[in-house]
Amino acid sequence: MMLGLLFSLFLLILFINFSVELELIVKGTELKPVVRFGVGRLLFPVPAGLLTKAGQVLRNRDVSTMEKLMKSLNTGLRILDNFLQKIKFFQLEIVLSLGNPFWTSLTVGGLWGVLGPLLTEMSASKRFDTSPKIVIEPNYGIPDFRLHLHCIFQFRIGQIIISELNRITVNSIKFSIKGVE
Repeated sequence: MMLGLLFSLFLLILFINFSVELELIVKGTELKPVVRFGVGRLLFPVPAGLLTKAGQVLRNRDVSTMEKLMKSLNTGLRILDNFLQKIKFFQLEIVLSLGNPFWTSLTVGGLWGVLGPLLTEMSASKRFDTSPKIVIEPNYGIPDFRLHLHCIFQFRIGQIIISELNRITVNSIKFSIKGVE
């Protein structure tokens, strides 16, 4: 009886949709993150102390060499790929001024150059439930930086496990092929 209950709970955790709502507001050097985590439509705020500890862990990573930086970046992208399975809402607004119109324009164009392929890939894989709302506005006045990111996404633990098992299998096959040569 107890084993059946535990098995049912395990299956429920594997197949239920978990939701995360992330809202990040940056004005100059002021940063206001808000993260809510939940099951389905029930969202609960993540305590500020936990967010602070997570920020400290991220800042204390060793990225002293290009190899360590690339490994850290690849790990971050893999984690994002696993968790951003279904994006319910995505809004990004950036106001940017570097004080010089040339550098401001160049930076805004560079941001679009990075965001364009990422958004195209996520749209092609049908991750967006609604069209993303993105505004990157150059401000040619005094130096200024404002960012407002609001994103709601869903994921399933079971899908993450399957993705990671697939990745491990593919990597072990690649390693065994390289070892034979």
